Parts: sequence; structure tokens; C-alpha cells
Amino acid sequence: MIHRVALCCRRPVFVILGMGALVILAAVTLPCGGSLFRLHADRTSTLFPSTSDRFGFGVNNSYGHISDFDVAQLQAGWYVDWYTHLSPSYPAGLDYMHIVRLSGDAFSPDLASLASIVTANPGATWIIGNEPDCIWQDNSTPDQYARVYHELYTFLKGRDPACQVTIGGIVQTTPLRLQWLDAVRARYQALYGTALPVDLWNIHAFVLREERGSWGCEIPPGINARSGMLWEIQDHDDINLFRQQIVRFRQWMKDRGERDKELIVSEYGILLPEGPGHGFDEVRVRTFMLNTFDYFMTATDPELGHPLDGNRLVQRWAWYSLNDNRFEGYRLRSHLFDSTSKEITSLGLAFEDYVASQDLFTPYVDLMPAKITSTPSQPLTLDGRPITLTLTAMVRNTGNTDTENVPIQFWAGDPTHPIGSIQTVVTLPARSLGVVSVEWQNVCTGAYTVGVTVDPDALITESDEENNQLSRTLLVAQHATFMPLAFR
Repeated sequence: MIHRVALCCRRPVFVILGMGALVILAAVTLPCGGSLFRLHADRTSTLFPSTSDRFGFGVNNSYGHISDFDVAQLQAGWYVDWYTHLSPSYPAGLDYMHIVRLSGDAFSPDLASLASIVTANPGATWIIGNEPDCIWQDNSTPDQYARVYHELYTFLKGRDPACQVTIGGIVQTTPLRLQWLDAVRARYQALYGTALPVDLWNIHAFVLREERGSWGCEIPPGINARSGMLWEIQDHDDINLFRQQIVRFRQWMKDRGERDKELIVSEYGILLPEGPGHGFDEVRVRTFMLNTFDYFMTATDPELGHPLDGNRLVQRWAWYSLNDNRFEGYRLRSHLFDSTSKEITSLGLAFEDYVASQDLFTPYVDLMPAKITSTPSQPLTLDGRPITLTLTAMVRNTGNTDTENVPIQFWAGDPTHPIGSIQTVVTLPARSLGVVSVEWQNVCTGAYTVGVTVDPDALITESDEENNQLSRTLLVAQHATFMPLAFR
């Protein structure tokens, strides 16, 4: 069977601040008063400064860490590895998406571990589960998935409102799988009184048989059916069936008012071997992969596609895999690098040539403040005398190219009132975070707007010069009373 492991006068007010199982009642004083390639693609899209950002792949860690392979050759934009990481690797300017794995209504990592990962990776993309509609993978009924998705979505957004959250990709977008997904949405609506919240949509796009006890992806858990699409082995690389799935899901999105969101295909490829009875040899796999690239690059629809992306049907896609050449004991030809020699394969060269020959890779830098924190996090003047705070900013280079000597200015109220001198991040690699701090002295009781501006004099050329500023409200209280929460 196929399954994958795959801040005058003042007036006092009281502010209640939640703090875990405690509430802070703080007396603060507030101020008074008041083939569509890059040449065509980038002109119709505001989403990707480099067309190569669309191309991704999956890394099977059982056959080597991504750092073991010279992935710069591929000139791709992102990857997944079916895990979450406190400090993800961003080799060759690749972005990374976290995947929280499920087992029914259980998940891994636990919330304590997840909290640290979320804090360390502001603005990250989170995929909840991997093929939850498949008994061989995360195996969740619609009720289980609705509940666990709500728990994780609420947790992630509570910790990092700027993060992006999406569903675990269903194996394929057949009527049977969409029945499971509609059941999830219905259950979520019934349980929480609102529609299933997603920032973008995510699917997988395989062509596998749906039949109990047969090869393929079986029947989704919680769905009463004996069979669905009875595809045969030789249908596995049928490009027409592949295209139909993409259109079907985009229609599904439109019908549910979700057309204006990104659609990513976080896993697809050839899972069947080259041996007798299968025949998925090197040439056949390469032909399929290149045909899918052509389709992804050119498929548009004025009624179904993403309006901010030239009406493209798919925004990003990830080929399976970088390095898995022994899927479930079978020898495959769908890996881009050899897991033993760590050398690029002929398929990897075809991937590389597709991107390089059409000049799809555009180097760019994009600087963005991700988070502002203070130490102490909930400052008190106590006796009313001014205090000194430490403000810290996390800044990300979301581009695919390293940069250096990044100037950062903290301010209070507005950028014309700087706090301290300009701070500098000496080196800021692609996709990575830099951290700077400043001391803010003689701070009195009050409510402040504190902010940070990255590259305030526009010394660094960026793909987007409009996202370099971030601010937040900081309360400096005079008293704090801790009261337990009452549960019933």
C-alpha cells in the first residue's frame, strides 16, 4: 500500500492584563486629550520578487539533512521537512515552512515546546498536519481535525499574530477528499460558530487510488465509503488528472469565498518505482515534473485564480523529494539528490536547468521588523520614579540574498522622537532574523507607542520599501495587583 512517512496632564486608569492563570490590575496614567515566465509573471504579481520563490521541495530527514546537499544548484525558494525547528536552516536563501504533526487529535511538538519555536520564529508559516485525511499519515476524523486545528490555530495566533497558518495538505483533491474537508469546515462552524480560519490554502496533488484495502491513499477517516477515485497505477503521472485537481480545488475555494488567498501545493511528485508493473523510470518522472512546472507557471483563470497574482491558480509548489530514493523500500527516480553520494541527480539537473535557463532567480533583499519586546516585559515604576527599560527588536531579511550593516532606529510616539542611537545588525543572511537592543532611560508611568524603523534612510535597496516599520503599545504601570482567575 502507498502511505507516506512522509507611550501635560494625566488621569489614572486601570488596565487588566492577562498573564497565564493570573490577571494584572494595573493603575496607569494616560495622557489627556485624545508560458508565463518571469518577464510576464512579475508584472502581474505583487507576491514574489523572484519567480524562483515559487519553486520548492520536500526533504526527507531520514536520508540526510538539507545542509548535506548543495541545494544552491536548484535556485529554489522554499522547502518543508515535515517537522518544526527552533532554528530552521535557510541554505541558499531558501524559506522554510513548519509542519505540526498530528495523530488523530494529538499533536507534536507539545505546546510548551511549540511556544519556544513560535517565539523564535515570528512571522513563520505553519502547516497543521500532514495528510490528516489519510489513515497512513496523520489520520484525523473531521471532528478531530476541527478541534486540533482550532487549538493550534488559536495558540499560534495568540503567540504570534503575524504568523501564517494553513491546513495540512489533503492527499489529492478528489470529491471524496473534498467531502472530508467540507466535513471539517462544517464541524468547525458547529463547534466554534465561525468559519475555519486559514491564511492560505494548502493541498497535495497526487494521483492515487481510493479504495479500502487497496494500494493508494485508502478512504479518509470518518468518511463512510468503500471507494472513491479508482485510478490505476499507470494514472499516477497523468498530467490531465493532475490539472483537473488544481482547477477543482480552485473552484472549491471560489465557491466558499476563498478565491483571494494563496494556494500552495506543499507536496506532489512520483511515489511509484521504476520496476516491472510500474515503469516510472527517469525519463518518465522528468517529463512529468517538467510538465507540472509548465502548468504551474502558465495556468491562469480570470474567474478562479488569485487576483493579486495575475489570476494564477497556484502560487507555490514543492516537489517530492530532494533526497528520498528508497520510498517504502522501493527504488524511486523522483529524488533531486542522491542520498548516499549527496550529488545532484539528472532529475535535479533538470530542475536546475528549468529555473536557470529561464532566468527565474532574481536576487533581492527585503527587511522587515518582526517583533518588539521590552525588559522587563511588564514594567512598573512602583514608587513613581522614572525607570530604565531595554527595548529589543527582531528584524528579518525575508529576501533570498544576504545583506549587511543594517541600520535600525528605535523611537517613541513617532519616528521623529528617536530612542538612543541607531543600532546595526552587522550581517543578516537571507530569510534570517537579527536582534538589536537599546536602553530607554527616564521612562515615567504611562502608555507609550514604541516603534522601530529598519533602514530609516533607505541606504539598502529592497524589493519592498513600505514594510520597514513596526510599533506597539507599551504600558508602564505604577501598581500591580495579582488576582487569580476563577474557573468553573
